[in-house]
Amino acid sequence: MHNDNITTAKSKNKPEDNNSYTVNGYQIEVNSSSPYKTIKNIWADLEETASAPFFLSWAWISTWINTYSPELITVTAKYNDQVVAIGLFTASTEVRHKIIYSRQLRLHQMGNELMDQIWIEYNDFICQDEHLPEAVNSCLIALQNKAFVWDEIILSMSLESRVKQIASVFKNVSIDSTQPCYSTDLTQVRTSGNSYLQSLSKNTRYQINKSTRLYQEEYGPLVIQQANSADLAKEYFREAGQYHLKRWANSGYNNAYFTKFHENLIEYAFENKGIHLHKVTAGERTVGILYCHVKGKKVYFYLQGLQSESNTKLKPGLVAHSLITQYYMDNGYESYDYMGGSSQYKIQLSKHLANITTVTIRRQRLKFYLEDFARQIKTKINPLIIHLGSK
Repeated sequence: MHNDNITTAKSKNKPEDNNSYTVNGYQIEVNSSSPYKTIKNIWADLEETASAPFFLSWAWISTWINTYSPELITVTAKYNDQVVAIGLFTASTEVRHKIIYSRQLRLHQMGNELMDQIWIEYNDFICQDEHLPEAVNSCLIALQNKAFVWDEIILSMSLESRVKQIASVFKNVSIDSTQPCYSTDLTQVRTSGNSYLQSLSKNTRYQINKSTRLYQEEYGPLVIQQANSADLAKEYFREAGQYHLKRWANSGYNNAYFTKFHENLIEYAFENKGIHLHKVTAGERTVGILYCHVKGKKVYFYLQGLQSESNTKLKPGLVAHSLITQYYMDNGYESYDYMGGSSQYKIQLSKHLANITTVTIRRQRLKFYLEDFARQIKTKINPLIIHLGSK
């Protein structure tokens, strides 16, 4: 549950009080004890004017705070005495190769693998559009100049275009974990006068039409049922987990932090229509359950639980997504975003939109130079091993 009376706690690696800097004309404040209500009010004001994705909505961020109770470092940028950007960091330590210890500041993440399995995407500061990228870069410069202890600042799963803007400002950066994002422009399809199915390739249309016919012949009519209450949405979410666990060994449904976060998110965001859970059935048989986040007229597909089918001609994913995408198109939505990760069904059903990636800003440390040197040696040795092994 959400609690508006909580406060953020202090950590020994954080500044002891509010610290202000002037960078590129912005007044940057770094604070380790910002009251929750203050963060909430700032976030609400920015969300009204910023083009923020669902992952930077107060629904997602407040659920993250209330579920995990992170010790926050709040970084804000003011311009003409008005807050134009805010980001929330946590401090953690990562051990790599058993000998490399890195004290990290992570944006909107915990630095705990289980807690971070919720996997925020399109991660960034929430910022007024006209102040990107200058305000965010100024915040990061202020953080870089802070005296409190850190080795790396990490922004995980941000738009590649934004990462490049950040990387251009700092000397010691690394960029990795790049993934493609796929999305369907529903406005474009609607304007063309075609149905969603008609916008797809001939082969994909054939697979969907054949699978649809087989489902109807075998089980009955295909129907979309959208959860109409938070309780039913949570019921669908849990049912989706039964199918998800059968398909994925590393399913988030094995992780109590993951399921707790999403049940809290559903409870909090459902009333404002930020959460949609759809159950697609053929007669009495469940074809699949799709869990989506919604911000304005943009839909972010997050998770699916699909019924396993012994008949390979039955394509539960293609059928469910095609029906749901048409539903959103008919109801005036602008996009259906599959987000990060490459899968065959995403390639068939949408187009490559952009990339998301992770940027790490590093202090100059001998241990990082040694780590990079070892990585370069390994990169050079591996092709040689493969070449010799092929003889």
